[in-house]
Amino acid sequence: MKAASLSADGINYLNIGLMALSLILAVTFPFELFLFAYAVLGPLHYMTEIGWLHQRNYFTIQKKDILIPTLFCSLLLVSLLLGLSTRWEVTAEAAANLRNGFLKPAITFIDTHGGAFIFLAFSSSVCMVTLKKPLYRYSIMAAMAIPAFWFSGGETFETWFSIFLPTIIHVCVFTALFILFGALKSKSMSGLASFGFYILCAIIIFGFHFDPKKYLLTEYILEAFNKSGFAGLNKSMWDIIAPNREKQFFLNSLSGLKIQSFVAFAYTYHYLNWFSKTEVIRWHAVPKPWLIFTVIV
Repeated sequence: MKAASLSADGINYLNIGLMALSLILAVTFPFELFLFAYAVLGPLHYMTEIGWLHQRNYFTIQKKDILIPTLFCSLLLVSLLLGLSTRWEVTAEAAANLRNGFLKPAITFIDTHGGAFIFLAFSSSVCMVTLKKPLYRYSIMAAMAIPAFWFSGGETFETWFSIFLPTIIHVCVFTALFILFGALKSKSMSGLASFGFYILCAIIIFGFHFDPKKYLLTEYILEAFNKSGFAGLNKSMWDIIAPNREKQFFLNSLSGLKIQSFVAFAYTYHYLNWFSKTEVIRWHAVPKPWLIFTVIV
């Protein structure tokens, strides 16, 4: 017998509950929750999302266009892997030789233009799902290289495109817009309530009275968090919202805990929102080998 599925209102109320759960856990375990969400829920979300997008041709007007942002992301991957390989004893020497060999100019170029590649991947993705005429689509994609490399290396450009866009903008701003779009499209009061509660959660986090003395970071958690690379995100957010920037930033300061709780909430709910809409999005309707591969990964 087929199990009954939730109605649209039921899914919205479920998501309000998931927001509340994410909020409570985020203010209680800001670092631990984020690390769990990032290391466990994150890969599961993105692996299932890739399979779902592939089934739908990535929503592109021409499927082959996906090769363009894939190229830019591949360049980022090369830079990332080379950076990681210098930390591993078995690959450190080979990585150093590669960086100092005949490929040094190319590797240096890739390392120093990460923000440009993210900008180009994002702008080309927007073009490939919105512009129907190939001439316009490819012309604008090519033209985006001018601002990408013109502003590349600038502090503001790198902050917004290297740090914010693939992290907090992706999991927070885009999620909020996704909720709002769905609510307006369906003219759903429960959907609007879900959007309003999402905003309220952010307000509660930044108004919450944290006691820094209760959040003692263990060496293990601190090391794991630093290895995740997200300490830079917290510092960049603090640079924008902190009222007194002359003070030194600490992860477990009052401002640091508010920022980290917000990040933990945004990431956790972003992933839970995906899984809560299985019947709506039907991300599980992909070939079984891909689902099996996803679980193994």
